[in-house]
Amino acid sequence: MSNEIFFTPETRNALLYPEMVRTRCLKIFDLADRGHTHFNLHLDKLEDAASFVVSVIKKNYPTLKIPIHSRLGHFNIKRDRVAELLDMFKNETKDPKEVARKFFDLIVVSVLLDAGSGVEWKYVEEDTGLILRRSEGLAVAGLYMFLQGDFSHDGSSSATFLGLKNFSAQKLTEGMQVSQANPLVGTEGRAALLRSLGSTIEKRSEFINQRPGGLIDYIEANFGKIISGSDLLNLILKTLGPIWPLRLNLGGINMGDTWIYSPWVSGEKIDTECLIPFHKLSQWLTYSLVAPLSMAGIEVSHLDSLTGLPEYRNGGLFLDSGVISLKDPNWANGTYTPSDLLIIEWRALTVSLLDKIAVEVQNQLGLSPQNFSLGKVLEGGTWSAGRELAAKYRDGRPPFVINSDGTVF
Repeated sequence: MSNEIFFTPETRNALLYPEMVRTRCLKIFDLADRGHTHFNLHLDKLEDAASFVVSVIKKNYPTLKIPIHSRLGHFNIKRDRVAELLDMFKNETKDPKEVARKFFDLIVVSVLLDAGSGVEWKYVEEDTGLILRRSEGLAVAGLYMFLQGDFSHDGSSSATFLGLKNFSAQKLTEGMQVSQANPLVGTEGRAALLRSLGSTIEKRSEFINQRPGGLIDYIEANFGKIISGSDLLNLILKTLGPIWPLRLNLGGINMGDTWIYSPWVSGEKIDTECLIPFHKLSQWLTYSLVAPLSMAGIEVSHLDSLTGLPEYRNGGLFLDSGVISLKDPNWANGTYTPSDLLIIEWRALTVSLLDKIAVEVQNQLGLSPQNFSLGKVLEGGTWSAGRELAAKYRDGRPPFVINSDGTVF
């Protein structure tokens, strides 16, 4: 099979919007429904899975007042650090837009640091002694690094291209409390990703004043006071695309979290109809940037055009609740890469099933999609439910061993 991919600018650009993520994932779902993937579907178990998610939602958010899925939520473990940050930044500047830029800087850096930590790593918050692990630990550790100026060139609580370009693995090791007894997976890879972010910001004119938060000013100048979720994701993919490890490059554009699904390839020709985009981390970032944009007076509309996130907590929820199962249980013992068919199919089914379970959750709660969006279903329930089941069945580990560079899951 040739590696050359045939495309037009139109078919390539369509892959950079969430609508195509949803469309291609539904194609995989239809294949699974006809028995043509590695998985069996058991949709009769979806109602029970949704009931479990609803129980998790009511436990975590008894009043059902749930923010949308966002990195900000990870900062608030055991303490409202976001409110503390807001007060701190307001004391540093009287400009509300600069406060928003600071939050924007922080979230971009924090999302990029949020690859899997490994099961052994932990972070101890100095002033409370609180022991934090996984996503919350990475978030809080990165927050303290941000406040001490580790991502800026001048020691300020911001992220600048020069500070990011010179960011070292040693600085990350110190900030994340990494040692032989406290190992963090992918330390050098994370540092390299931040250096790549710095180089990209330096070269892209959209980042006003050469910092992540400068994108707020670009959005206001080009979209006004409202931008759709779909357009925001497209902007994130185009401006930050160069930072990701190169997988598929179509006409000079890095397609990021986009994969060839070989059963769709006919003969020697590969065209964009054979590609399935997920854009998991970029969508996670898009959800997370809604808050700082709101601080700057910019509304993100039609947020439910974004999809659910195809990562191992959400995907594990459907495996562990029996909504999907492997045709051969022995496949669970394999080691995979993100480009393997089984993993592509699992992620695609996760996206489609998140849409379906969201409807069931909304029905069980008696709420409409307008009052209880997909972003709230993700934040309040599916991610936490997947984590609970992983802890119950696998000591918190993902359902599959995946050799990844930390930029997919």
